[in-house]
Amino acid sequence: MTQEQRGPSPEHHPETTAHTEIINNTSDGTGPTSPVQAFFSTPPEPASMLDWALAYARRGWAVIPLHSPRTGRTCSCGKATCESQGKHPRTSHGVKDATTNEETIRMWWGAWPDANVGIACGPASGLDVLDVDGDEGRAALADLEQQHGPLPTTMCSTTGSGGNHHLFTHRPEAALNNSAKFADSLDTRGHGGYIVAPPSRHVSGGIYRWDEGRGPAGVPPQPTPDWLMAPVSRHRRSSCRSVSSLTGSLPIPSSRDGLYGELTRV
Repeated sequence: MTQEQRGPSPEHHPETTAHTEIINNTSDGTGPTSPVQAFFSTPPEPASMLDWALAYARRGWAVIPLHSPRTGRTCSCGKATCESQGKHPRTSHGVKDATTNEETIRMWWGAWPDANVGIACGPASGLDVLDVDGDEGRAALADLEQQHGPLPTTMCSTTGSGGNHHLFTHRPEAALNNSAKFADSLDTRGHGGYIVAPPSRHVSGGIYRWDEGRGPAGVPPQPTPDWLMAPVSRHRRSSCRSVSSLTGSLPIPSSRDGLYGELTRV
């Protein structure tokens, strides 16, 4: 284990409902003219990764420190075989450690100032996410929109590799789960998953950025459209049947479905 892999790993903070109180209570500094909104409207220069992590937490989004890409397309984890450079958590329990607790966040980024920022999805932050991987993913999404109508204009970021994260309001009654490649280069993130957030750095040298007018100071996240649930659900059922046919057992979620949010980052 390298020195960078060691560090503070506090116990999990169960704050899966706290975000609602933070977002709805404008007296706590998250209103339209609050310091938090002012930060997102015109980020100060320079703004550290800690500044961004705290701003997300004050908005009610649970954050987690991630490893950082290094020169030569390597990762701060120190593993020569790392396939998720700059995307996987630095803490012992991964996304389960995600929190809005400022003391914990300051401790993390005090130990790892250049850590990329991850935002937990699902009820932890009140967000579900559609991950669109580059041009192939945008083409697949365009096909779905041609069938069902356009996605609502919701919060959106461009990833360091040129993809997109569309952020939706988490709907407990119709939540997006973690689903790998339910269509060509389209993934979803929900409970147990997370995304890499701006202004984190990608191993390619790209920077994660909020799209113009669609960041935290712009359009709010919209509810996940019902039509998006159908192809995701079909994919998950198909995955269950595939595993069942191979094992000769009753249908169970595939290992990718069950662990995807814990092990894979976008």
